[in-house]
Amino acid sequence: MPQFTGESSTANLQEALDNALKQVRTIGDILVSYTVSKISGSKGGIAGLSQVSVVIDTEAS
Repeated sequence: MPQFTGESSTANLQEALDNALKQVRTIGDILVSYTVSKISGSKGGIAGLSQVSVVIDTEAS
């Protein structure tokens, strides 16, 4: 199962998921199913971090 990672520097979970899905190459009518396998993030600190990362596992059918 190929894995893809998407990130958001504004801690927007949907944006991170969309960024991961943009990396999935689809051809024609191929259906790609995915499962979110990991969500992680960072918040705070002197730099004021606010980010989220999503890893998806994909399967084409």
